Amino acid sequence: MPLTDHSPLAIEQIRSLVNDPQEAGLRTLDLLACLNDSEMELRGWACDALEVIQQIPEEIVPELLLACSHKNAGISEYSCTLLARRANSCDAAQQAAIQQTLRTTLQTHSETAARQAAAAALGKLPTLDQESRSALQQATTSTDPRLSRLARTALDTTT
Repeated sequence: MPLTDHSPLAIEQIRSLVNDPQEAGLRTLDLLACLNDSEMELRGWACDALEVIQQIPEEIVPELLLACSHKNAGISEYSCTLLARRANSCDAAQQAAIQQTLRTTLQTHSETAARQAAAAALGKLPTLDQESRSALQQATTSTDPRLSRLARTALDTTT
């Protein structure tokens, strides 16, 4: 189901998810859909709920992989971050797909914030392939100082 098919939650629902990381994980896609809402308070609460998520269900990984390229930088950022958390508890094939998606986001997303999130997420993966290391190396020369720093940190902290 595409991210656009998920209904934004009511603010009361989101507030309760901030205190329930497990349920928030189950509602990840609904929370991401809230980031497209015009109401700033609702988006803020959705971000708070997304921050508490420690584990995402395996079945939503394909949608999160797609969401990394979403035009909304916030959706892309959180998708990258959540995938990095998932990568430490999945099989090699899924890890490779996550790494490839993060690398592509780093290299091609139009929003600097999304590229920054991808660089930070790559730095949280257990290992990096040569293509990802090269993409991070290239990002260290970015004119954006934060992206450059995040790419350097990722290269320094992964094998």
